Amino acid sequence: MPEKTGRQKIASPGVFSRISSKLMKILSRYSVQHEDVVGVDITPTYIRVAQMEQKQNRWMLTRLGYRFVDDMQTANDIVEHADVYADQLQRVIASSKIKTLNAAVSIPVSSAIIKVISLPLMTDEELEQAIEYESLWENVVQLTEQLDEYSIFWQVINRYTSTDTMDLLFVASKLSDVENYVEIVRQAGLNPVVADIRCFTIRNAFDIIASGQLEKTPVAIIEFGPFENYLLIVRGGAPFISDVFMSDQDKGMIFQKGLDNGSAARLLERCAMQIAPILTAYNAKSKDQQPVRKLFVVSLLPEIESCISILSEKLSEFDIKVFNPIEAVVIPEHLVEKTEAERNPSVFATPLGLATRKMDIFGYYKYVTGVKNINMLPNRADIAKTERKKIISKLVLAAATIIILVAGGFSFVSINQKKAVLHTAVVEYNMLVGLKDEKLNVLMDLESKIKAIEKSLATGKQVHSNQIQLYRVIRSVIAAIPRGVWLTSMTYSGGNEFSIDGDATSDQKILKFINNLNQEDSIYRSQLISMTHKTRTDKMKRKIENKHFNLRCAMGQPGDDKR
Repeated sequence: MPEKTGRQKIASPGVFSRISSKLMKILSRYSVQHEDVVGVDITPTYIRVAQMEQKQNRWMLTRLGYRFVDDMQTANDIVEHADVYADQLQRVIASSKIKTLNAAVSIPVSSAIIKVISLPLMTDEELEQAIEYESLWENVVQLTEQLDEYSIFWQVINRYTSTDTMDLLFVASKLSDVENYVEIVRQAGLNPVVADIRCFTIRNAFDIIASGQLEKTPVAIIEFGPFENYLLIVRGGAPFISDVFMSDQDKGMIFQKGLDNGSAARLLERCAMQIAPILTAYNAKSKDQQPVRKLFVVSLLPEIESCISILSEKLSEFDIKVFNPIEAVVIPEHLVEKTEAERNPSVFATPLGLATRKMDIFGYYKYVTGVKNINMLPNRADIAKTERKKIISKLVLAAATIIILVAGGFSFVSINQKKAVLHTAVVEYNMLVGLKDEKLNVLMDLESKIKAIEKSLATGKQVHSNQIQLYRVIRSVIAAIPRGVWLTSMTYSGGNEFSIDGDATSDQKILKFINNLNQEDSIYRSQLISMTHKTRTDKMKRKIENKHFNLRCAMGQPGDDKR
């Protein structure tokens, strides 16, 4: 958190402490950037929700919804008819297509005690101890109820070593008031992670238009209407808040008739008479600093422009404007009509301010202004602890995934290198196998020819005639054998005819053999008697399909007519 010059010096921490501190800051920034929260603004007459995301210091509206609550008029209706509000909230969440379950909800200013307390200078350890034993609040804050009936938020804003004092922001709200709003959010199916005070949610919305440049410039906000009436001034992290009194009769008149009537001027004049001396006293007290010159008006009433005109006339020394948080937000095309449907843009201040809130599970906001991280949930420490475990688990899982991916990458590269080497060897092997198959085919062809010749010779030996004609026939048969044909037997049974048995690789080879025989002078004619399918196994144990044939041939004499 930014602190004034003169902050108390603390002994230099050890190396481990410095590393832990830097690590926590990194985790804090990471978690804040990745936390997703839907802002829920519950008023007696309206429910408004908003969801935003920040990119490069620019906020973009991603979801927006609002719903009128019929027949409700006062804050007591929210308590007495919580189920009605929960049902309406559930409907607006569904119609706005909001998927985020974590929600930030606002608590009325009238339900909060807000003070900046000046205390003797204490270390963080001393302050924690004083709070733990419940001695601090009993001595410096006067509460109407028992201490354990309040939800308390505190944070040191400034330390002044020159005067041995420090400023501490104290915010308290009754547990029952906080639970009334939180329970509505729960009944609607959401998970409440932040409960902020309404005035501070509006102050947080100023960061949307000011990009966080509000540390030295005071921000003055006036909210008025039938439910909330106050003046808030925030300079840096220190808030100053004052009630603006409005009678129940005036509130009822505003609720029933609005400001378009003759009594509006008198009502706003009475408000201006309260605001003017408060601002004058504040500027006088802060004379060494930049004074308040601009007043931003927030109201739930649609007739905001007429209000601005009347207040500007009564508070002429101040520049009074309607607070319009929408003007600095990127609005998607599908939400333009929704935002322009409201005549008074300040009604979006609370839901948009809530939508910028974070759960702050690693304590990031202890480095920034106090009013930006107020959370009145009594179990906020348990919520932060649970969410811390989720974030750390995700980071551990992400780190493990990265390690696995890196290791897998190295393995992938190594495997690919080995695969490339293996692929080269396989290519060479396949080339050798192909060459081997070619040589085997040549060898088998030669072996087939040798067997055919051997069988022809064996067949010739079976012929016991010394006739010259038989000799010529045998020579003709051997000469007619084409490649892919081999003989198994040649039988001569006397007379002019003989038969040939053999194998061939195909039908065409058999036909070619017959044709060759018919071309020989010593053979009168040859014809196919039978042909069957035959399967054999070669030396490589491969199955080869062949054709077995039987031919009947007639021996001829030179000059025989074969037609």
